Amino acid sequence: MRVSLRILTLLVALLAALPSMLHAQTAEEKARIAEQRKLIEQLEKQVEEEESARDIIDQLRMIDCNKLGLYMIDKEMAARVYSTPSPLVKE
Repeated sequence: MRVSLRILTLLVALLAALPSMLHAQTAEEKARIAEQRKLIEQLEKQVEEEESARDIIDQLRMIDCNKLGLYMIDKEMAARVYSTPSPLVKE
């Protein structure tokens, strides 16, 4: 898995803040912790998306100009399932 240096640096910084997150007392600290957790989730999603994009690019490079290979990749991508959050879910 290849992860960009910027994302890796942010993850390390957030993980370093984890011990203080476990002992939060004030409402301000709890709000900060909630924001940090949300940021971690967003970073994890970004890493997954980058990995997925790299996999697709690698597959396209591998098949070069082969029409059958392109057709197979198209079928594989069409079969993917995307889950969209409910509009009732508050972020």
